[in-house]
Amino acid sequence: MKHISLTVGFWLACALPTHAEIIASCGPSAGYSYFYEADLHDAEGWEEARITGTTIFTRSGDDLDVIIQSTVNDENWTRSASDYGAPVAVVNEAGDALHIIVVWDSATELYALDLKRKMFSVVSHKAGVIDVTHALVGPCE
Repeated sequence: MKHISLTVGFWLACALPTHAEIIASCGPSAGYSYFYEADLHDAEGWEEARITGTTIFTRSGDDLDVIIQSTVNDENWTRSASDYGAPVAVVNEAGDALHIIVVWDSATELYALDLKRKMFSVVSHKAGVIDVTHALVGPCE
């Protein structure tokens, strides 16, 4: 566990601008995914889903970013919305609740952060080779 914490800490130090504030670091998450019938997915319907990675929400002045870190095939994988040119915007902010939307090329994600309860949820829809809608919840630090 200590090795994982040091690795994540080192990665964050390298990946974030020095003036970026971490709003929350969240994950893993669990919930359900709805798969639409397509060539690569036979049956339409809900399936249990888990994401073992970390989702990091940062703010630098008025600029927001959502950074997703995961492990795929035993390799660390990182995706930053700002690096990909995906717009990130606050939809609503009230007290300890923050709603953030990210619009990727083929996906839209709506995050709800509950900073008081240290929880987050994400509802997303991805269109492409496999069309899927996710509804997941997880803890935050």
